[in-house]
Amino acid sequence: MRLSSDKQTVTQVVTEQLRRKILSGELRAGAVLRQDAIAADYTVSRIPVREALRQLEAEGLVTFYAHRGAVVSSLTPEDLGELFEMRGEIEPSLLRAAAANLTPRDLKQAERFLMASWKLQPAERILPGWDFYATLYTPADKPRHLELVRGLHNQTNRYWVMVADDQASRDASRERRQAVLDALRENDTDAAAERLSAHFAVCGKLAVAALRERLEGRTLGRLRKAG
Repeated sequence: MRLSSDKQTVTQVVTEQLRRKILSGELRAGAVLRQDAIAADYTVSRIPVREALRQLEAEGLVTFYAHRGAVVSSLTPEDLGELFEMRGEIEPSLLRAAAANLTPRDLKQAERFLMASWKLQPAERILPGWDFYATLYTPADKPRHLELVRGLHNQTNRYWVMVADDQASRDASRERRQAVLDALRENDTDAAAERLSAHFAVCGKLAVAALRERLEGRTLGRLRKAG
């Protein structure tokens, strides 16, 4: 893929492409990100690739190791559970701050994003899913909070795709978020915040269980192979 010669544009495009691959699961946790190979793929120098990886490191999606270079970040079940717990505490607070400034148009737009993301496959749903939350939180006018929350969203939802791979899970997730919108339309901010917190509690429980199962399966597989 040949990109623009403008350095900033190239860096942004490489960052976005790598972010999408990580969030969709195409690049899985633990995958080594070789700068020379990425540069060759995009027909660019290593400089914008290095800058892109540093940006993704700041977002918690990439980790640099002394002898391995850049690697897609991994979370333990405990890490993942804590991140969902943070979402359950921070995001309802942000929603409360935004509620007074939310308009019927905002709620309608959030519902459009909700329905659009529901129709997609799990790996395709992360970015439209963020649009749903961003629409609800942006009127709070707290850009640093919003940036923090987006990072939490990206880190947790790349594991959530392990869970939301069936129609029942998609329906349940959509219904919980729809309940948040319903409460906002009724001007019941307390109920909306409580429903949002409960939504993250359910998501966290399911995602942590799925991650544990995956890790245990890999461990068992290695033991069988060694035996």
